[in-house]
Amino acid sequence: MNTKEVATYFRSLVNDPDQSFVTDAELATWLAQSYQEFRRKVSTFDRSIYEVSADLPAPVNNQINLDGVLLGSAPTKPRMERISRVCVTDGGTPPSIRRVLQPAGSYEALMNRGDAGYWLQNRILWFNSTINSAIRIDYQVYPTVDWVTGISVANFIDDIAMEFGDIIALLAYNNYKIKDFAESPLQMQKLGARLNDLEAYLAEGRNGLANRYVTSIEDLY
Repeated sequence: MNTKEVATYFRSLVNDPDQSFVTDAELATWLAQSYQEFRRKVSTFDRSIYEVSADLPAPVNNQINLDGVLLGSAPTKPRMERISRVCVTDGGTPPSIRRVLQPAGSYEALMNRGDAGYWLQNRILWFNSTINSAIRIDYQVYPTVDWVTGISVANFIDDIAMEFGDIIALLAYNNYKIKDFAESPLQMQKLGARLNDLEAYLAEGRNGLANRYVTSIEDLY
């Protein structure tokens, strides 16, 4: 499904084709929020789906400032939402991975590690040893879907939403229930069924093999 199809499906769920109860502005906000939730659920099973990579020069003084690069008001690369892994590369084109660094939960933990690691403090990526090679950061990118215009213009969402975009609308319905003070057992039943479909699809992996990122079955709704 595209953005317009998701918006149309939502209005069919709440029986509001003429915007009597939900304005386009409200719907755009709800769909943006539910899309974030949709992505988090997908990433629970396979975090690689929303990952991109950024190749950066070697750290200076054991640190890399990500402000204006992956973070901040105007990053030069797709905005980072969460780091998946940090690797040391040979700096080639394309680069070859030499080793994967281990994350630390605090500066103290980083300094006490016996192996090479990293820690993100605000927008500074710290390392516990001198690294003279280029760095690759694999990270989940922040969504850029424009739901404001997407309500009336059919914009692409992502590959997973092509088949499971109705889940975005079903998740957005939860906001409508808050506004309208109305529960909908059928909506919850439908949402649960579609989340099970999504789980089954992602458990197999898009290459047809069992996905090794699947670690547990969680209550997703």
